[in-house]
Amino acid sequence: HYWYAMLMDCFLEEYDAHPPSMHFDITFKNGNSHLPADEKGMIMVNAVVLGLMLCYGLIFGLNLFHRWISQKQAHLITLLFGAAYFLQMLSILCELCHLRTYEVDGKGLRWRHTWLALDFMSGVLQSSSELLISTLLISLAFGWTLNFTSADAPVEGTLGR
Repeated sequence: HYWYAMLMDCFLEEYDAHPPSMHFDITFKNGNSHLPADEKGMIMVNAVVLGLMLCYGLIFGLNLFHRWISQKQAHLITLLFGAAYFLQMLSILCELCHLRTYEVDGKGLRWRHTWLALDFMSGVLQSSSELLISTLLISLAFGWTLNFTSADAPVEGTLGR
């Protein structure tokens, strides 16, 4: 069941009244949680996705490190993909912290309640990750190849081939 509440005085439209100000607090909970029913499983989903992303990120990072050690070579696109992947993991971590706090206090980590606005940072980090991935895909679609080599040779980049 979904519950909503609305409080209004319809008689104020019919006469010029100056009622005293009212102050009240109403708290709706979904069991013991402040999370609404439609977001009930979001903490578990975000935690599972973050765990899976950490596992893949570890494998990706180890492969990248092994390639750098053996060949002294890394493609700039794979490094930028790793950066976008890291931004996305940070976004999920921020959202997980916000949802966990919201579940407990009903306010979460938003600008109006705290200076540590992880809900906002989650959106910014996810948008940055999406922008970086989109830029990489457009670069690849145009046929640009970006190389990054060791200190033995300067940074090389070939655009437009």
